[in-house]
Amino acid sequence: MIVPVTSNVDRAHIEKVRDLILSEVNVKELLILDASESKLNKKIKPIFPKLGARMGKLMKSVAAAVQAFNQAQIAELEANGSMKLMVEGQEVELLRDDVEITAENVPGLSVASDGAITVALDITLSEALIQEGIARELVSKIQGLRKESGFEVTDRVQLHIHAGGQAQVEQAIRSHAAYIVSETLAVTPEDQVVVSQLPAEGAGIHEVDIDETLRCALSLVRSAN
Repeated sequence: MIVPVTSNVDRAHIEKVRDLILSEVNVKELLILDASESKLNKKIKPIFPKLGARMGKLMKSVAAAVQAFNQAQIAELEANGSMKLMVEGQEVELLRDDVEITAENVPGLSVASDGAITVALDITLSEALIQEGIARELVSKIQGLRKESGFEVTDRVQLHIHAGGQAQVEQAIRSHAAYIVSETLAVTPEDQVVVSQLPAEGAGIHEVDIDETLRCALSLVRSAN
Protein backbone atom coordinates (compact mmCIF):
# COMPACT_ATOMS: atom_id res chain seq x y z
CA MET A 1 0.00 0.00 0.00
CA ILE A 2 1.29 3.46 -0.94
CA VAL A 3 0.08 6.60 0.81
CA PRO A 4 1.33 9.91 -0.63
CA VAL A 5 1.41 12.74 1.92
CA THR A 6 1.76 16.46 1.53
CA SER A 7 3.02 17.35 5.00
CA ASN A 8 5.10 15.99 7.86
CA VAL A 9 2.02 16.26 10.06
CA ASP A 10 0.12 13.82 7.84
CA ARG A 11 3.14 11.50 7.82
CA ALA A 12 3.35 11.55 11.61
CA HIS A 13 -0.36 10.82 12.03
CA ILE A 14 -0.20 7.83 9.70
CA GLU A 15 2.97 6.50 11.32
CA LYS A 16 1.18 6.43 14.68
CA VAL A 17 -1.43 4.01 13.37
CA ARG A 18 0.78 2.09 10.91
CA ASP A 19 0.39 -1.25 12.70
CA LEU A 20 -3.38 -0.81 12.98
CA ILE A 21 -3.70 -0.07 9.26
CA LEU A 22 -1.61 -3.09 8.29
CA SER A 23 -3.69 -5.33 10.53
CA GLU A 24 -7.13 -4.01 9.63
CA VAL A 25 -6.73 -3.99 5.84
CA ASN A 26 -4.47 -7.05 5.69
CA VAL A 27 -1.58 -5.59 3.72
CA LYS A 28 2.07 -6.56 3.94
CA GLU A 29 3.75 -3.20 3.65
CA LEU A 30 2.84 0.46 3.97
CA LEU A 31 4.90 3.04 2.11
CA ILE A 32 4.40 6.68 3.08
CA LEU A 33 5.78 8.86 0.31
CA ASP A 34 5.98 12.57 -0.36
CA ALA A 35 3.43 13.49 -3.01
CA SER A 36 6.26 14.25 -5.45
CA GLU A 37 7.68 10.72 -5.00
CA SER A 38 4.48 8.79 -5.56
CA LYS A 39 4.35 9.25 -9.35
CA LEU A 40 0.57 9.40 -9.12
CA ASN A 41 -1.14 11.84 -11.47
CA LYS A 42 -3.77 13.96 -9.81
CA LYS A 43 -6.87 15.41 -11.43
CA ILE A 44 -8.53 18.57 -10.19
CA LYS A 45 -12.11 19.67 -10.74
CA PRO A 46 -13.82 22.85 -9.52
CA ILE A 47 -16.79 22.48 -7.20
CA PHE A 48 -18.99 25.05 -8.90
CA PRO A 49 -21.53 25.71 -6.13
CA LYS A 50 -18.73 26.57 -3.71
CA LEU A 51 -16.82 28.65 -6.22
CA GLY A 52 -19.96 30.47 -7.23
CA ALA A 53 -20.79 31.38 -3.65
CA ARG A 54 -17.30 32.72 -3.01
CA MET A 55 -16.18 34.11 -6.37
CA GLY A 56 -19.38 35.52 -7.80
CA LYS A 57 -18.89 36.78 -11.38
CA LEU A 58 -15.26 35.57 -11.33
CA MET A 59 -16.34 31.96 -10.97
CA LYS A 60 -15.94 30.95 -14.63
CA SER A 61 -12.47 32.51 -14.86
CA VAL A 62 -11.34 30.89 -11.60
CA ALA A 63 -12.74 27.55 -12.74
CA ALA A 64 -10.84 27.83 -16.02
CA ALA A 65 -7.62 28.59 -14.15
CA VAL A 66 -8.16 25.59 -11.86
CA GLN A 67 -8.77 23.24 -14.77
CA ALA A 68 -5.43 24.33 -16.25
CA PHE A 69 -3.45 23.46 -13.10
CA ASN A 70 -0.36 21.32 -13.50
CA GLN A 71 0.74 18.65 -11.01
CA ALA A 72 2.93 21.09 -9.06
CA GLN A 73 0.03 23.51 -8.56
CA ILE A 74 -2.28 20.71 -7.44
CA ALA A 75 0.35 19.54 -4.94
CA GLU A 76 0.79 23.10 -3.64
CA LEU A 77 -2.94 23.48 -3.05
CA GLU A 78 -3.09 20.11 -1.28
CA ALA A 79 -0.10 20.93 0.91
CA ASN A 80 -1.08 24.46 1.89
CA GLY A 81 -4.86 24.23 1.88
CA SER A 82 -5.15 27.43 -0.13
CA MET A 83 -3.36 29.49 -2.77
CA LYS A 84 -3.53 32.90 -4.38
CA LEU A 85 -4.57 33.31 -8.02
CA MET A 86 -4.59 36.32 -10.30
CA VAL A 87 -7.87 36.29 -12.23
CA GLU A 88 -9.04 39.14 -14.45
CA GLY A 89 -6.52 41.40 -12.77
CA GLN A 90 -7.72 40.53 -9.28
CA GLU A 91 -6.10 38.42 -6.61
CA VAL A 92 -8.38 35.73 -5.25
CA GLU A 93 -7.85 32.96 -2.71
CA LEU A 94 -8.62 29.44 -3.82
CA LEU A 95 -9.34 26.99 -0.99
CA ARG A 96 -8.78 23.24 -0.96
CA ASP A 97 -12.50 22.85 -0.27
CA ASP A 98 -13.31 24.68 -3.52
CA VAL A 99 -12.10 21.77 -5.62
CA GLU A 100 -12.21 18.00 -5.90
CA ILE A 101 -8.81 16.32 -6.25
CA THR A 102 -8.57 12.67 -7.25
CA ALA A 103 -5.77 10.37 -8.38
CA GLU A 104 -5.75 8.51 -11.66
CA ASN A 105 -5.52 4.75 -11.62
CA VAL A 106 -2.12 3.24 -12.47
CA PRO A 107 -1.73 -0.24 -14.02
CA GLY A 108 -1.30 -2.73 -11.16
CA LEU A 109 -2.55 -0.26 -8.56
CA SER A 110 -6.02 0.49 -7.25
CA VAL A 111 -6.17 4.17 -6.32
CA ALA A 112 -8.72 5.93 -4.12
CA SER A 113 -8.95 9.39 -2.61
CA ASP A 114 -10.90 10.83 0.30
CA GLY A 115 -10.34 14.53 0.86
CA ALA A 116 -6.62 15.14 1.10
CA ILE A 117 -5.80 11.44 1.60
CA THR A 118 -4.87 9.26 -1.38
CA VAL A 119 -4.15 5.53 -1.14
CA ALA A 120 -2.70 3.30 -3.85
CA LEU A 121 -3.00 -0.45 -3.30
CA ASP A 122 -0.77 -2.84 -5.20
CA ILE A 123 -3.22 -5.51 -6.36
CA THR A 124 -0.66 -7.76 -8.05
CA LEU A 125 -0.92 -11.24 -6.54
CA SER A 126 2.20 -13.37 -6.23
CA GLU A 127 1.98 -17.13 -5.76
CA ALA A 128 2.98 -16.66 -2.11
CA LEU A 129 0.10 -14.22 -1.54
CA ILE A 130 -2.34 -16.56 -3.28
CA GLN A 131 -1.29 -19.42 -1.02
CA GLU A 132 -1.59 -17.26 2.06
CA GLY A 133 -5.08 -16.23 0.94
CA ILE A 134 -6.08 -19.88 0.57
CA ALA A 135 -4.77 -20.63 4.07
CA ARG A 136 -6.66 -17.69 5.57
CA GLU A 137 -9.87 -18.68 3.80
CA LEU A 138 -9.46 -22.27 4.99
CA VAL A 139 -9.00 -21.11 8.58
CA SER A 140 -12.18 -19.03 8.28
CA LYS A 141 -14.10 -22.08 7.02
CA ILE A 142 -12.76 -24.26 9.84
CA GLN A 143 -13.67 -21.65 12.45
CA GLY A 144 -17.20 -21.64 11.05
CA LEU A 145 -17.34 -25.42 11.26
CA ARG A 146 -16.13 -25.31 14.86
CA LYS A 147 -19.05 -23.05 15.72
CA GLU A 148 -21.59 -25.10 13.75
CA SER A 149 -20.35 -28.27 15.48
CA GLY A 150 -20.99 -26.78 18.90
CA PHE A 151 -17.36 -26.66 19.98
CA GLU A 152 -16.38 -24.37 22.81
CA VAL A 153 -13.99 -21.54 22.00
CA THR A 154 -11.20 -23.26 23.94
CA ASP A 155 -11.80 -26.79 22.64
CA ARG A 156 -8.77 -28.40 21.03
CA VAL A 157 -9.39 -30.36 17.84
CA GLN A 158 -7.93 -33.02 15.63
CA LEU A 159 -7.66 -31.68 12.08
CA HIS A 160 -6.87 -33.57 8.90
CA ILE A 161 -7.30 -32.14 5.41
CA HIS A 162 -7.49 -33.85 2.05
CA ALA A 163 -6.76 -31.42 -0.77
CA GLY A 164 -8.69 -33.44 -3.34
CA GLY A 165 -5.89 -33.39 -5.86
CA GLN A 166 -5.69 -29.58 -5.75
CA ALA A 167 -1.94 -29.00 -5.79
CA GLN A 168 -2.31 -25.31 -5.00
CA VAL A 169 -4.45 -26.02 -1.95
CA GLU A 170 -2.09 -28.71 -0.72
CA GLN A 171 0.94 -26.45 -1.10
CA ALA A 172 -0.87 -23.64 0.72
CA ILE A 173 -1.71 -25.95 3.62
CA ARG A 174 1.83 -27.31 3.87
CA SER A 175 3.38 -23.84 3.69
CA HIS A 176 1.03 -22.42 6.32
CA ALA A 177 0.44 -25.48 8.50
CA ALA A 178 1.73 -23.74 11.62
CA TYR A 179 -0.69 -20.85 11.11
CA ILE A 180 -3.65 -23.16 10.40
CA VAL A 181 -2.95 -25.35 13.43
CA SER A 182 -2.50 -22.35 15.72
CA GLU A 183 -5.60 -20.46 14.58
CA THR A 184 -7.92 -23.48 14.75
CA LEU A 185 -6.57 -24.82 18.07
CA ALA A 186 -5.61 -28.10 16.42
CA VAL A 187 -3.36 -30.54 18.25
CA THR A 188 -2.50 -32.36 15.03
CA PRO A 189 1.25 -32.23 14.25
CA GLU A 190 1.90 -29.78 11.42
CA ASP A 191 3.35 -32.43 9.13
CA GLN A 192 0.25 -34.60 9.57
CA VAL A 193 -2.43 -32.04 8.71
CA VAL A 194 -2.42 -32.97 5.02
CA VAL A 195 -3.54 -36.56 4.46
CA SER A 196 -3.92 -38.69 1.35
CA GLN A 197 -7.25 -40.08 2.48
CA LEU A 198 -9.92 -39.24 5.06
CA PRO A 199 -12.03 -41.84 6.86
CA ALA A 200 -14.73 -43.19 4.55
CA GLU A 201 -17.48 -42.00 6.85
CA GLY A 202 -18.15 -40.68 10.31
CA ALA A 203 -18.80 -37.52 12.23
CA GLY A 204 -16.64 -34.57 11.54
CA ILE A 205 -16.16 -35.06 7.78
CA HIS A 206 -16.82 -31.86 5.82
CA GLU A 207 -16.40 -30.58 2.28
CA VAL A 208 -15.51 -26.90 1.99
CA ASP A 209 -15.19 -24.55 -0.96
CA ILE A 210 -12.18 -22.27 -0.92
CA ASP A 211 -13.39 -20.30 -3.92
CA GLU A 212 -15.34 -21.05 -7.09
CA THR A 213 -12.72 -23.51 -8.36
CA LEU A 214 -11.01 -24.99 -5.29
CA ARG A 215 -12.49 -27.54 -2.91
CA CYS A 216 -11.11 -29.75 -0.19
CA ALA A 217 -12.43 -32.12 2.47
CA LEU A 218 -11.47 -32.19 6.11
CA SER A 219 -12.00 -34.10 9.29
CA LEU A 220 -12.59 -31.97 12.36
CA VAL A 221 -13.27 -33.68 15.68
CA ARG A 222 -12.97 -32.61 19.29
CA SER A 223 -9.68 -33.77 20.77
CA ALA A 224 -9.41 -35.67 24.01
CA ASN A 225 -6.10 -33.88 24.70
